[in-house]
Amino acid sequence: MKNNKHTRNQTVTAIVLVLMLTIAFSVTTFVPSVQAAHTESDTYAFITVAPDPVGVGQTVSAMYWLVEMNPLSGANQEAVWQDFTLVITKPDETTETIVTDANSAAGAVTNYTPDQVGTYTFTFKFLGEQITTSTIDNYYKPSTATTSITVQEDPIEALPQNPIPNDYWQRPINWENQIWTSISGNWFGDIHLWSNWQAHGKTQGINPDTIAPGSAHVMWTFPIAFGGQIGGSMYTDNDKSNYFVGKSYKEYWMPPVIINGVMFYNSPLGIPPRTGVTAVNLLTGEEIWHNENIPSISFGTVYSEHNPNEVGGWPYLWSTGSNYTMYDANTGREILTVTGMSGTPIIDPTGQLLVYRLQPINATHGFLSMWNQSRGTGSRGDEPWNSWAYSTPAGAVLSYEKGIQWNVTVPIFPQTGTSVSIWAVNDGVVLVTGSASIQDYQTEAGYSAYTGELLWHTNRSIGMIQETTACLPGPVANGVYTEHNKQVGTYYAFDIHTGELLWGPTEPDTNAWNSLTRQGIGDGDKFVMAGVASARAYNAQTGGLDWEFFAPSAGLEVANPTYPFEGMYNCLIGGGLTFLSVTNSHGNQLFRGAKMYAVNMTTGEEEWSIDGFYGEAHGGGHALADGCLVAHNMYDNQIYIIGKGRSATTISAPNTAQPLGLSVLLQGTVTDQSPGDTCLGIPAAGTPAISDQHMSQWMSYLYMQKPKPADATGVTVHLTAIDPNGNTQDIGYTTSNSLGNYAIEWEPPVPGLYTVTATFEGSESYFRSEAGTSFIVSEAASAPAASPATPQQPTATPSTNTQTPTPIQPTTPSPSTAPQPATNAIPTSTYLVVGATIAVIAIATAVAIAIRKRK
Repeated sequence: MKNNKHTRNQTVTAIVLVLMLTIAFSVTTFVPSVQAAHTESDTYAFITVAPDPVGVGQTVSAMYWLVEMNPLSGANQEAVWQDFTLVITKPDETTETIVTDANSAAGAVTNYTPDQVGTYTFTFKFLGEQITTSTIDNYYKPSTATTSITVQEDPIEALPQNPIPNDYWQRPINWENQIWTSISGNWFGDIHLWSNWQAHGKTQGINPDTIAPGSAHVMWTFPIAFGGQIGGSMYTDNDKSNYFVGKSYKEYWMPPVIINGVMFYNSPLGIPPRTGVTAVNLLTGEEIWHNENIPSISFGTVYSEHNPNEVGGWPYLWSTGSNYTMYDANTGREILTVTGMSGTPIIDPTGQLLVYRLQPINATHGFLSMWNQSRGTGSRGDEPWNSWAYSTPAGAVLSYEKGIQWNVTVPIFPQTGTSVSIWAVNDGVVLVTGSASIQDYQTEAGYSAYTGELLWHTNRSIGMIQETTACLPGPVANGVYTEHNKQVGTYYAFDIHTGELLWGPTEPDTNAWNSLTRQGIGDGDKFVMAGVASARAYNAQTGGLDWEFFAPSAGLEVANPTYPFEGMYNCLIGGGLTFLSVTNSHGNQLFRGAKMYAVNMTTGEEEWSIDGFYGEAHGGGHALADGCLVAHNMYDNQIYIIGKGRSATTISAPNTAQPLGLSVLLQGTVTDQSPGDTCLGIPAAGTPAISDQHMSQWMSYLYMQKPKPADATGVTVHLTAIDPNGNTQDIGYTTSNSLGNYAIEWEPPVPGLYTVTATFEGSESYFRSEAGTSFIVSEAASAPAASPATPQQPTATPSTNTQTPTPIQPTTPSPSTAPQPATNAIPTSTYLVVGATIAVIAIATAVAIAIRKRK
């Protein structure tokens, strides 16, 4: 019975609970939801404009904001105040109105350039805005703020900029050196820039913001594997005498990445286990880190973060494939992985990585999408992208879909089945082509790189007869893309925004070997098409041939009439030069006499060359940054870093006082201070500094086991002195020899302490250096005078040397002339006559006295 009672109590309790829940549900169901009460809030507007005063034609920044933030911005950073209105009243009472949305911090910035002298008034108007959600029903009232500035005729002066350096410099670059951006562009590796697209390219191809080496001076080298001759009679045939170099598909040297003066390179991909990445200082070769766990890297990026709280760049390295893995360039540590990646990567104008993908749906339509780095890697998992903070989640595995900024359905124009592909992304346009193995036309279409919208399409036929696609596309630069008709050797250029013909056909190139042109690059002014026989520079605006460059005759070394530029990716532009490498491709053997040529982009003339077989047929291993050219020399399997090196100047003078009127021997050295190790078994630091004229032969001697050039000369040294009276004496110029020594003979004009400076002003091969020393010139020795000397007025020291200094060979200095007596001294013979006369007088006097005593 007790158990039954307990059971009945449980049953009653359950019934009561069910009834209560039913009543609650009924109330919830039938009672209408309560809406937020309507409210209104004041807003407070502020505005500042600076600088004030400002010169006419100079830019001011108007910053205006509300104290109140949009209440929705906390949940959605893209929810901002709308229609911030800025009314600008000029001195002549005319007005300009600028309307923009606020940023996520409830503010806006407008740059404006006044064009009249007088008072400008800036009025910021917030027009009011209603915010309505399930919990908010509030009207934010209008508010206004006004300020004025004075515009004057004379411009105000900005802080002076530190000039572009002529002396040695290294990273990091102080942020205040803002105009140094023109010489400090990075090299991002196997990826294209927004403004340039290399034909068939696997590398950046151009660095628009760097200086280029002005000579063949080698800073340092390092081996990536055994190289050069194998040795022994069994390997004497040319086609089997060298160690493997990875010329075609097992590349030893893939495009390196250079960021902030650090070079990142893969271990040779042709040597198992084919993994590992090393970071070294570009200027010194010092290893910074090595990570054997990175399979390889394809390119690098520097993501520039700008949000209301933070501003700055983040350097990354990327390993690509079906997944993209991001690494920290500072340490080599893995950060995260993005799965399902494929497409065409490119670096946009802000430094952000974008990946475009075109996926056919059928023969008429496809999906065109754009993935961007900030959305795809800036937050964890499924968390929404937050414009207030870019925070890469360490160790995360993220999906490709997370980073898609847009994905649209577009018409496509295949030639066979559904085959279409992205040819290039340039200047805001995605250029897509159809493809077929053999064709007499090509479908082409342009899509907006910002929205995916179809801009134009055409069936391109440029007189081709059974053209193969392998050699059709040319380089793309600044919104112009080129094509090559290899049957007749002509080129065409088209507007990437419209597909319209800009110029072409060019005059036919009748050189048979140039029908195999497979590489090219443009800088916006010229397109350089590097064929097997020659490099031809076409004017980007007109298509006219500006110049053509040939390598010399190959003689008996190779079957071509001239040395070939056959490698597909060995054409590089930067610092006003294009670098062209003599190579061949695929299974062909090495041959002697290959060089890399530095060619002036304006004139087409050779500036300098260096011996070596540089560059892979498919690897594209050249790089250019911070004034340094990096290339793989297959003759010895070493990587050469070519650039301007440091120098050191010394000077010595006599340690003892030199009498006035005698010449002084000043001598010293000027030496290379580069960090490399030469093939002579000695460091490069301390070897003689050599003239630019002889640099190519000298580098072959130091690094390539070639004979020492007999006619090599050194560099020019300028010597000056500060004399005892503080005047500058220009001692003169002399030239060091092939041992690095210099000397000069000079006669100081006055006695006292001299401070001498020897200056090497630098060259295309070396940075400037100088050294100093001191010596003493004593008064000339003088004999006793017969009578007191007449005082003379002091004579002022000449401000310049009236004598011509005599440069002398340091190993055989001219003998010093013995000191001569001063011209106003009494001759020795005079002293003898006077002495004899005195003696005679003394004897006569003594005789006279003796006679007188006798009397």
